[in-house]
Amino acid sequence: MVRAGLVFFFSWLLVGCLKTTDSIDPNRLAADRQSKLYVLCFISPQDTLLTAKVAMSEPQIIATLEPTLLVKTATVTLSDGQASIPLLYSDSLGYYVTRPLGRFRIRAGQTYQLTVSMGDDRRVQATATVPPAIPIGQVRIDSSILAQTGNRTSIRYTTTIDWASPGGLNYYRGWGELTQTIQTQQGRLPETRISRPDFFVLRENNTGPGPYSTTGSFTLTVTPGSLVRTARTRFGLFNTDQNYYQYHATLREQLNTPNSLFAGTPVLFSNMEGGYGVFAAYNATYISR
Repeated sequence: MVRAGLVFFFSWLLVGCLKTTDSIDPNRLAADRQSKLYVLCFISPQDTLLTAKVAMSEPQIIATLEPTLLVKTATVTLSDGQASIPLLYSDSLGYYVTRPLGRFRIRAGQTYQLTVSMGDDRRVQATATVPPAIPIGQVRIDSSILAQTGNRTSIRYTTTIDWASPGGLNYYRGWGELTQTIQTQQGRLPETRISRPDFFVLRENNTGPGPYSTTGSFTLTVTPGSLVRTARTRFGLFNTDQNYYQYHATLREQLNTPNSLFAGTPVLFSNMEGGYGVFAAYNATYISR
């Protein structure tokens, strides 16, 4: 069901659909902005929980989504045109949640509608179509010394996901998680670290099928002479809809624009009719080793 700046885009969850680590500058809201519902919701067939975040846009959505701005009494419904399922607010989680059970499942090729309403005639809605899954061909991991001093070594890891593109207009995002152990020269117990490469969304428009790839990277800082072993890896390839791509592309543009009175303010993508936010879909495949 997860996008001037509006909201902190919530911590990456392996279940549910609010998956990002980006944040948005709240001071870039339009001066004449009216109070409206703001909704973030992302769906995929891999979700074991369907989740949505609902807040108000006034006085402003701030980077931490303070509890006073969260909406806890909305009616949230997800529909596939034939069946529908309600999402209920969870105080412990801070968002609306349900499980895709019985006849209601998230399926590739299906179009879904998200509707959020409140008792004071506030109502927003949006639609999203789930794209097909694309298998990962292979994952390549390379490393090099980025910098070295007397007491620290910075290692740059580059991770590349390869796949066979079907051609045409497609949108992608990579994901990865590496678990590494670090043994220092002093012989202490190995330290375990988990790193996630910084993949970004991609837009592809090719006339025919062919090889395609995306690359992400991260930096690991250790003491000189440490032995680094990669114990486990898990990578994912998200085939996303256009809503997902446009939200993240404009979000990245906004984050990279200087906060200046003389700089133009990128407009954050929203497809929420009657309000703000994004409802988008993706289909993921994963590979572990």
